[in-house]
Amino acid sequence: MGKPLLHVGVSVAVLHREKVLLVQEGKGKKRGLWNLPSGRMKPEESFLDAAKREVHEETGTLVSLTGIVGIYRHYSPTGNHVVRFVFAAESLGGVLRVDGREILRAGWFSFDEVHRFSQTKIWAPERFRQTLDDVQKRRVYPLEILRSDASSLVF
Repeated sequence: MGKPLLHVGVSVAVLHREKVLLVQEGKGKKRGLWNLPSGRMKPEESFLDAAKREVHEETGTLVSLTGIVGIYRHYSPTGNHVVRFVFAAESLGGVLRVDGREILRAGWFSFDEVHRFSQTKIWAPERFRQTLDDVQKRRVYPLEILRSDASSLVF
């Protein structure tokens, strides 16, 4: 077995009228579990572009990123090392839609509704709940703390 790979991912807590956008995962061990819109960053993308792309791909929603909630490190079920950048965002609109394969459903939920979700219905419940608690309490950092110039990266 080779060394674990390092994956860089993004997740986005999208808010609209005091509700948060969640997706129900459709693949693998996540199937049926609720999560924030999330995915892997492409090598040529900036953090911000990756976050906006993932939300749009998974839900059809356009967003304006408003801050960074945190940077989380964990290991995937396959043993790969993951560093995930979690953003806060506001919805700019769009038609809520899912593909029915990667994402089964998407919806807007109040924080009270989300707090009543069973632990068994959420992907990575401890990290999920901490993230939403930070967003609800407005513990969000300015986007300017991220510095990157994707055009200068060499792969």
